[in-house]
Amino acid sequence: MKKILILIITLLMVACGDSDLRQKDKDKVTELMLKKDDWKTMGITYRETECVVDEISSNMTDDMWENYVEAMKLESLGFTQIEILERIELTEIEQLQFDSVLYTAVLSFNCISEEKMIEAGKKL
Repeated sequence: MKKILILIITLLMVACGDSDLRQKDKDKVTELMLKKDDWKTMGITYRETECVVDEISSNMTDDMWENYVEAMKLESLGFTQIEILERIELTEIEQLQFDSVLYTAVLSFNCISEEKMIEAGKKL
């Protein structure tokens, strides 16, 4: 009986483990976004930023997400957008898909209300 109980508990622990393999990267991206001057100026909260990052992650393939995380890290190190694009080497189609996901996450207003975006735009 004990062996069966131990087996069930072990299986539950494995099944309920960290189901989001991207969570560590999401946390890093959220922190990097919150450090950006324009993000601070707009007054975007941690919860709103976390929501935007979740939206971005949900709408990206694994390869695209890895590129996005790398781009955020490079940007935090002071690389320009042009330098980042040269390093990541996206095709034009991939770059359009990349931009589309980013704009959709912010402009869907699922995470940040329209009113807040309008007010944030005035601050920039």
